[in-house]
Amino acid sequence: MKKLFGAIALLACLGAAPLVNAADAVDLKEMTCKQLESMDENTQSMMLFWLDGYLSGVTDDTSFDPQALGDFVKNLGEACKANADGKVLELAKEVGIAESKN
Repeated sequence: MKKLFGAIALLACLGAAPLVNAADAVDLKEMTCKQLESMDENTQSMMLFWLDGYLSGVTDDTSFDPQALGDFVKNLGEACKANADGKVLELAKEVGIAESKN
């Protein structure tokens, strides 16, 4: 999970990260925390950035708050650490949407 916490630092480099090939398409509804952790840091960063954007769309939040993104990544990392077999999208909804209601 240490890599997951460090992934937020890589978000600044997201533009330089290579894009995931179409053959590497991932269904985030099925991905577990264990699978996310096994990815390289660039791919983790892209997944986390996508998740934040997805949840922003679900909640109709059109603002970008780097601090909130950092908090989301931290909270998701903690949730994944507690449940390595948990589905990333489900846990992201729990920590991200609950966080946005506070």
